[in-house]
Parts: sequence; C-alpha cells; structure tokens
Amino acid sequence: MKVEYPKWVYHPTEQAKIINEPPVPDGWYDHPDCKVDDKTITNEAEAVDLILEDLTKKELEELGRGFGLELDRRKKKETLIAEIREAI
Repeated sequence: MKVEYPKWVYHPTEQAKIINEPPVPDGWYDHPDCKVDDKTITNEAEAVDLILEDLTKKELEELGRGFGLELDRRKKKETLIAEIREAI
C-alpha cells in the first residue's frame, strides 16, 4: 500500500500551500516552475507573448527563419516580435 504524504502545491496568483490528500486541485500545480511570473495566462496569445518576450534578438531571428522571415537584428526587439506575430 502506497503511503500518501502531504505535498506542496502552487498557484499562479495565491500563496503555496500544503495538501494532505491527492488529487491536486484545479488551477494548482505540484511544481513551482508551473508558475509564469505570477501571471495567469488566459489565452494562447498571452502565452506566445510571454515566450517571445523572453527570447533574445538572436533567438527571435532564428525563430523568424522557421516562418520564412529574415529579421534584421539591428531593429528593436519589440519590432522583431511584432514581425513574428504577423507571420504566425
């Protein structure tokens, strides 16, 4: 018989807490890395925006090539992100 121990659960907008029995409640995660900068993502576009903002200009350039774009890294990062958003 498997013994269930108390475990920490994490939520994007609330303090972490300990639960004594499974399963993990909806909206809560069993690992702190499941949080995204304390923001709740409500749609796919917000998730894409967060990912693009974390990339460097070089990474954005490489991503753009995957969409058939040739980005100019001399431009501002926001401009590169806007060009990729248009291509997606």
